[in-house]
Amino acid sequence: MRPSLNGTQRSGTVTSSIPAALLVPNTSVIWGEATYNYRPAIGWVITGTIAMYDQIFLRPRQSNNVVHS
Repeated sequence: MRPSLNGTQRSGTVTSSIPAALLVPNTSVIWGEATYNYRPAIGWVITGTIAMYDQIFLRPRQSNNVVHS
């Protein structure tokens, strides 16, 4: 796992709720995660900094090449 620009790499045991449809024995799952503290240019006095977070789970490609048409 590599840290992002100005990010912090996770350490220790990392747990997350993997969707049940992706829990297939002997397969791999790619987990992407992003967090960002957003401070709006206008209205930040009212809202303050907004903590944004999202994650995505994907299956790795299962072929050696991709045909482009």
